Amino acid sequence: MEKRNNLSDMKTKIRLLPTDLKLLFWFSISFFFTFTLLMIFAREQLYEEIIPYTGWSPGNICFFLAFIIAVPKTSIETTESNLVNFTRIRYKVVLLLGIYLVFGIYDWFDSAPEFYNHTNPYLRYDSLRPLYTIFLPLLWTLIVGWPIMKDFLERNQKLRFK
Repeated sequence: MEKRNNLSDMKTKIRLLPTDLKLLFWFSISFFFTFTLLMIFAREQLYEEIIPYTGWSPGNICFFLAFIIAVPKTSIETTESNLVNFTRIRYKVVLLLGIYLVFGIYDWFDSAPEFYNHTNPYLRYDSLRPLYTIFLPLLWTLIVGWPIMKDFLERNQKLRFK
């Protein structure tokens, strides 16, 4: 009975999340489970095909993002402390995506020209990899981080004109 209440509480908490965090949560969950199931049932063949595009860990970042969004303790009511928790969730998500973005940029600059035509699929680097390792984290960082940036700019502007 307790597990059922915890699950319904988690569903309620996810419903309370702002829209962008909900979208990121559901995107992350679906992405993680899709890659996990594909890796279980078509491990070697699929991994050799997608590793030039995604790098070594295609779905792991999504698991951590979903975990950061779903796990924090928030009450079921919309209160001031919940809004603070949502802001903290945003900061953590932006930090994790920023780290992933830095790794993606480093991976892009670190790729040598011979990696583009390498015969070993584990060492091959595709020209589309920056879409997954740079563009996707940058897009989600901008979507989730925009309210933080907007709030910062509004506070900065109020301070300037006082």
